[in-house]
Amino acid sequence: NFKTLFLLVLVTFIFSNLYSQSYSVPEILYYKFNTGTTTTPNLAVPGQGSTNADLVNMTMGSGGQFGNALLGNGGTGSTTHVNSGWNMNLGTSSWTISLWISNITTGTSYLFGNDITTSFRCFTNGAAGTNNITLRGNGMTNVNVTGVLPGPSVVHFVYDSATTTISCYLNGAFQSAVVQAPLNLNAIVPFKVGSYGTASSIPAGSLLDEFRFY
Repeated sequence: NFKTLFLLVLVTFIFSNLYSQSYSVPEILYYKFNTGTTTTPNLAVPGQGSTNADLVNMTMGSGGQFGNALLGNGGTGSTTHVNSGWNMNLGTSSWTISLWISNITTGTSYLFGNDITTSFRCFTNGAAGTNNITLRGNGMTNVNVTGVLPGPSVVHFVYDSATTTISCYLNGAFQSAVVQAPLNLNAIVPFKVGSYGTASSIPAGSLLDEFRFY
């Protein structure tokens, strides 16, 4: 009858809204680190780089923000990293990077980056200061996010090309904004997650999840 049909439609509407995404899917990279063994899918739409990113001497396991996460394995970016297959082509546009990290121990390690002078990298501790991370690049003023480690923490970096400012957010709360010279970011090598260049990869036992590049 009409009442039964109305209730079914109402319940369907409620559940579809509860489980639907309330945010835009990233256009460049989106790694949930939930499926795959030697690769993991890039869920960005339309996405850039490899449809399935190579896990180079890295694995995934439980304990992530949502389901599994990328597991740290030590080593260096030469042999231990996630290879996106994407050569950065941001140019002068605006962009946002978001990621979840947890159990990051003392010492300097790299969360992501390009090993090219016109790009950037993000690292922990060391020059960033204890329990902090820093986004650094050629011609870029350092962007420091404090009190991030050991986590769990969600970090956002947001570059607004109109104001040439990088703002950072920790667990959804604004922390700081750093004015930059106008950025023009491109690279001729693939972007790495979990490491950078030939530098230290994220340490054994650490977790990285929900990596998004808008």
